[in-house]
Amino acid sequence: MLQKLPTEIIEKLGNLLYQDDIISLMLTNSYFYSILHSRLYTIINIDSTPKLFQHDSRSLNKFQYNYNNYKFGNKFIRAVNISSVYCLKAFFKQVNENGSKVKFLRFEKVPDLPDLELFEYLETSLPLMTQLEQFHWNHASIPLSFLKHNTQLKKLNGNITTDINLNLPLQDVTLTTFAETNASKLTLRNMDVQNFVFDEVIDLTLDTCTYKRNFMLDQQFPKLKHLKIKMDDDPCIAKLISKLNLETLILKSQIKVSLKDINKSIISLSMDTKLEFNEFKHLINFKNLKYLEITILEKDILQLLPYIPKNLKFIKFNILESIERNNCLIANEYWEFSSNIDQNQLKFQDFVLEYNRYYKNNYKWFMFNEKYVFECDENVNYRDGFDVYFDKIVNTLI
Repeated sequence: MLQKLPTEIIEKLGNLLYQDDIISLMLTNSYFYSILHSRLYTIINIDSTPKLFQHDSRSLNKFQYNYNNYKFGNKFIRAVNISSVYCLKAFFKQVNENGSKVKFLRFEKVPDLPDLELFEYLETSLPLMTQLEQFHWNHASIPLSFLKHNTQLKKLNGNITTDINLNLPLQDVTLTTFAETNASKLTLRNMDVQNFVFDEVIDLTLDTCTYKRNFMLDQQFPKLKHLKIKMDDDPCIAKLISKLNLETLILKSQIKVSLKDINKSIISLSMDTKLEFNEFKHLINFKNLKYLEITILEKDILQLLPYIPKNLKFIKFNILESIERNNCLIANEYWEFSSNIDQNQLKFQDFVLEYNRYYKNNYKWFMFNEKYVFECDENVNYRDGFDVYFDKIVNTLI
């Protein structure tokens, strides 16, 4: 009955299926095989991160459904995920025959394969991926020349060293040396940025870059909505941020920026800088804020409650100074050797419970000190091991 459906409908169904289901359907008959075989190679995601989705909750079910689902053109396609060395080598062996079908290749967390062997595979395989449009590389640095034959590239980002100029009309690119580009998403790393024009940039990342004094302040950034800065202190950056109409701001530095000077319609805000507590009182004015990451003293966490905006769903606290939960009348050795319970976990869970009570279960996820993750569904649940997924959960559900 299914094989009577038009090819377009079969393709749309195939875009939504998980890889095991695609293979099962392909093996049904030659008609499905001919339509769906290329779907196995269209979007490849290499990610060996352990899967921790066995918990049943509304947000995790939503995350699991959307995870590995990428927008490609005007449609969403579920990626084929490769998580083992065996499967990765099997994929590279298939490139000779099927490399031209690969359009999206993402290396998120590479399985335990020696870099020298992996780079040899890349040098051999990438030239065969003649239709490759998007390449993401989150691993040890590789030269841009690896991709010199991929003339269809539109998005190119990650830990890539710019050793040649590809002269491609890229929409998303990471550069380590100057190259002319009209990309709307631009990452500049370890370089002088003074020759760039930012008129078309919507999403900008500055990672350990240099420039003359006031250079950034003199730029107009007419379309900039997303800004990430990872660099040494520069007082001009605070002035720059105050004049931008941002939706996302990530500050991975000790740049002193006052919350009162940040656009109040911002949706996502992440700051490494330690602020005085009076600064946090301005948070109440951020009506559209959904994600907040701040560095804070533990004693100030509950004091912050009245100033938290009601639309906030995800909170990440980096605790600057921790307070001992243990009773001071009991020797520390008792806590170290008599119990397997993590006292920090219990302490942070108390904070989450208090936040949940205050705002009547408005929050979705909390994270403390890059390790302790809590989900707020009907109850507050500690999610052990979910620290590797917290950012992905936020980006998927926000």
